[in-house]
Amino acid sequence: MKVRYILYGLGEFFTDFFADGRIIKRLDEMGYSFCGRSDSFRNGEEIINDKVYSITPLPPENFIDKIVLSVGEGRVGEISSSLMEMGITRDKIISAKEFLNSAFCKGDFKYKLSIAVIVKDEERHILEWIEYHRMIGVEHFYIYDNGGSKALEKMLLPYISNGIVDLIDYPGVRMQLSAYDDTINNFKYQSKYIALIDADEFLVCKESNLYHLINNSLDIDNDKLSLLPLLPGGLVINWEVFGTSGFETDTSYGLLTATHLYRYSDSKIYPNAHIKTIVNPRTVDKPNVHNMKFLPYFGSRSLMGSFNVGSFFPDGVKEDRIRVYHYAYRSEKEIETKFLRGRAATRYDSQSEIENAILSAKEENKKYCNEVYDDWMVQYEPELKSRIKSAMSGKLL
Repeated sequence: MKVRYILYGLGEFFTDFFADGRIIKRLDEMGYSFCGRSDSFRNGEEIINDKVYSITPLPPENFIDKIVLSVGEGRVGEISSSLMEMGITRDKIISAKEFLNSAFCKGDFKYKLSIAVIVKDEERHILEWIEYHRMIGVEHFYIYDNGGSKALEKMLLPYISNGIVDLIDYPGVRMQLSAYDDTINNFKYQSKYIALIDADEFLVCKESNLYHLINNSLDIDNDKLSLLPLLPGGLVINWEVFGTSGFETDTSYGLLTATHLYRYSDSKIYPNAHIKTIVNPRTVDKPNVHNMKFLPYFGSRSLMGSFNVGSFFPDGVKEDRIRVYHYAYRSEKEIETKFLRGRAATRYDSQSEIENAILSAKEENKKYCNEVYDDWMVQYEPELKSRIKSAMSGKLL
């Protein structure tokens, strides 16, 4: 049975919260039932879930399950006192922030941490990518195949059979944002958190537990909510962009993470300040490649506490506990192949555009992408090799 909620709101806080209906729609999907809502500028009457209900006068106390106060932080105590004088017990009164925090951020989920990715011709590295992320705590993968590869499907069959991978056929041009939309629409109630990254990007956690690091940033106790300007809907992480490390072809190296050891310097704010986001998918209104558009009252934050609204890390490139290692250029030959085959998020309208993009990428790789030696990922090589070998035989570790 759905719990009945009465929404009590005043002025701009109420309007920001519920006016466009996005939060109400998402809450309805999650099984919350609202009997009415009140706004001092709307004569206390609105239609919710096909019912008209006036908050003044209040109904009998035993009819009310919860009253959600969508008012400014400074008025919660005042309004609570007024409602208690009218016979409503304190345990039935909850602030909007507390309510949304409970509804969107708490609960039991099939997976704690998943990744959604769209791929095209990634057979060369996909097992390394999956097994590495499994090693650091990722439980599930939503893989959208933009290339229609039978080889990829065969390679991933052990993961599909064991419920570790959902492989979704996803043809078309510039389908990355569409794939992310599909992830949010269809899987937001399966996984507590979902990282929206690419197949050439590896989450790197330099603390002991990736999930705990994420959860401590996004799952906030109610007594700390008043300290935050927004409810955390996503954790933003900045890039470390790697170059070819001198490799000419894809066949001239072994594991990507054990051989590509040179990257951009952190002194280069661009492009390392670019972010990717690990989201609480229930709070996302519209996904993007880098940052997200969140539902009202939610936003993305960094581990350093800053809330971010753009595609760049709000704290420069100072945060080192968690990064996205972005292997942008794997070899000179792969730079050409990547642009010639077409990309999931970018469309080139002429051959000259493709050629210019290739030249620009090669120049960037040569000038900037191989400045700093970084062997953090080498430590995973022995176990990764063992896990990949086992996966190729059909047995997962």
